[in-house]
Amino acid sequence: MKKSNHPHITDTELIKEVANRTGLPIDLAFQVVYSYYDIVKECIANGVEVKMGELGTMKWKIKQPNKGVIYYNPKTMEDLPPQDTPGFWVPIFSPRKKWRMELKELTKFWERENEGKEESVDDE
Repeated sequence: MKKSNHPHITDTELIKEVANRTGLPIDLAFQVVYSYYDIVKECIANGVEVKMGELGTMKWKIKQPNKGVIYYNPKTMEDLPPQDTPGFWVPIFSPRKKWRMELKELTKFWERENEGKEESVDDE
């Protein structure tokens, strides 16, 4: 799988940051964060929406089962025999509008890149 060039944070770094901000020992912060992950996973698996405060809501989308789907082998480009695909739930995250707008405001880059630069237009 191709690595992303985007900045990222690992769960270990996240746990260390939680420990720094809260003053909790790292092992306790680890337990808290992983307990939160487990609770969210269990809720989604049981069909319960999880409202995450100011962030948004974790819910699910139902993918319907399909019968007789024809797949192909990408190496040989040969069709495989038709298969039935089972239905399943896909977890999705819906951010709250307020949080989305705050992030949009924080991540605006056009004004920051062009601060102090005035465009000159020549009149001909």
